[in-house]
Amino acid sequence: MTAKSDGRLDVDKTSGTAQQPGIIFLAMQELFERIGERKDDKDTEVSLSYLEIYNETIRDLLVPGGGKGGLMLREDANQSVSVAGLSSHNPQNVRILSYIGRTGLTSPGPRSDGHDRERQ
Repeated sequence: MTAKSDGRLDVDKTSGTAQQPGIIFLAMQELFERIGERKDDKDTEVSLSYLEIYNETIRDLLVPGGGKGGLMLREDANQSVSVAGLSSHNPQNVRILSYIGRTGLTSPGPRSDGHDRERQ
């Protein structure tokens, strides 16, 4: 599953609030519910990465600092594109996303042009 969101990075697209979860949280909640329904038939592993592309700079939003200096796109001999240095996490349930939201790791940081993003 890939979730893409254009525009301002804000609480609606990320973890949201306890009363109004964000779209990414809701999508992951649905994913884990479906995995749970099929746990007797299938073994499933979830891999999670979360990145931002802003002014041609790629940042990892699941590590403090976002990958200082920006991350780079790489293409292998099979023309498969990946982001070098992007962290990958294996959450066992949707609760870890609540933790990530509360710890601020997905909160927007200062932009490379010196302006702060809007925070809620």
